[in-house]
Amino acid sequence: MSPKDLDSATQELRSLQNHLDSLDSLDDILVAYEKMFSLIHESLDQILLKDQQCYILSVQSNGTILKDTLDQPVLQTFAMTTKP
Repeated sequence: MSPKDLDSATQELRSLQNHLDSLDSLDDILVAYEKMFSLIHESLDQILLKDQQCYILSVQSNGTILKDTLDQPVLQTFAMTTKP
């Protein structure tokens, strides 16, 4: 989630929280809380997404790790997005 999206979500939560003080109906209060919990849940889903840099080692047919001219393991990189 970008900082702009997070700021927007925070502002909306503050607005809903301030709006709660003026509500008299239990139904209206519950609707406001449902919106707040939904917004928090959506925001957490976005925040918890992780982009991970992963590596695959190159292995020779005899089982040894393939190394480059500087004697460093040859790695293939790929990106993986996970959600806990």
